[in-house]
Amino acid sequence: MKKLKLNEVIPEKLGKSEKGQDAYIKHIFDTIGTTNKYYIELGSKDGVDMSNTFYLRENENWTGFLIDYGYGNNPSINLISSFITKENICDLFYKYGVPDEPDFLCIDLDGNDYWILNEILTKYKPRVIMVETNVRFKPFDSYALKYNPNWQWDGHKWYGAAPFAFKKMADTYGYTPVYIHIDDMFLVHNECLSNEDRNKNWLEVFNTPNIEIYNTHTGGGRFHPILSMDINSWVEI
Repeated sequence: MKKLKLNEVIPEKLGKSEKGQDAYIKHIFDTIGTTNKYYIELGSKDGVDMSNTFYLRENENWTGFLIDYGYGNNPSINLISSFITKENICDLFYKYGVPDEPDFLCIDLDGNDYWILNEILTKYKPRVIMVETNVRFKPFDSYALKYNPNWQWDGHKWYGAAPFAFKKMADTYGYTPVYIHIDDMFLVHNECLSNEDRNKNWLEVFNTPNIEIYNTHTGGGRFHPILSMDINSWVEI
């Protein structure tokens, strides 16, 4: 297996990604190869604006499954409008024919990401996962927002889960966190990684909080900004 060199990637926007994530996605698959070229994107908007899979579909001949709430259905790109919960996600995958081992899974839901990814991994084994984390936390903090099936993000600075909580989940299911680009964590299944990447030191992946990226968030509603973590809304993993 070739070693990933994600720290050398320039985060240019190859397609429509918001922060150049598709450059990292391309590097990973250029390195480890593909199997079925099937992607899943949860929180895809309309499949174009800020899409992390648009480049794969338009330039690399991939196909896949897109879900978001409120953007309508678009059969031409297999986009459905559905509110996503941990109770319905695997049923949706089954209904729409998602393969058991897709090449790529992308999750950006601003809330229940941890719980929904954990549910997916009980039945599916994507080779590569990109999931949004909350990088306000310290490297060894392990918290996730308490599960609420009705959660909708309102600009709150505290949402999702800490990177280390995802790292623990990765260990459970046979994945290794290989890189965090701003707040998006890349997890790659150990079967696809070189020995060096499988044994990557956690502090090489995440060694300090990145609080500045949340300065534009209004924080917990329009009129009542919340500047500190409400421990009652979180669970330690």
